[in-house]
Amino acid sequence: VIFGMHSLFTPILVNELASYGVTYVLCRALAANFAMAGAALGVGLRAKKAQNKSLGISASITALLAATEPALYGVLIPLKRPLIAACAAAGVAGIAVGVFQVHAYSMGSFNLFTLAYTIGGDTMTNFYIACGCAALAFVLGVVFAWLFGIKEED
Repeated sequence: VIFGMHSLFTPILVNELASYGVTYVLCRALAANFAMAGAALGVGLRAKKAQNKSLGISASITALLAATEPALYGVLIPLKRPLIAACAAAGVAGIAVGVFQVHAYSMGSFNLFTLAYTIGGDTMTNFYIACGCAALAFVLGVVFAWLFGIKEED
């Protein structure tokens, strides 16, 4: 997202959906988006400065509901350590997404409203696993951001 390289995945996702009816590649973003939301909340909970607290909590809510850019550009990149925490959380959750072969039946950015992209097929198992992976990414984001700490400048 920082350099706009995520747009290069669009043809791959469209081809995957057209060829197979599902996309596995997109679901890796599920882990990243929820990990960023969790890391931003971790900053909000750990920060001592009121500005960082409010920014972390509000960016976390925004990331859960729609856009991750406020969390990424407003919290994670400026404070650096939470960005590393989010990457680590996304990596662990991304492994779970891959191991459980979570897939989506539609295309778009993952958040609480769009977890429904994973509903399809004969059972709800894929959706339940996707929700579990999203929760894992979020919780690990909070925990890792808390453990890695933040350096607040005066």
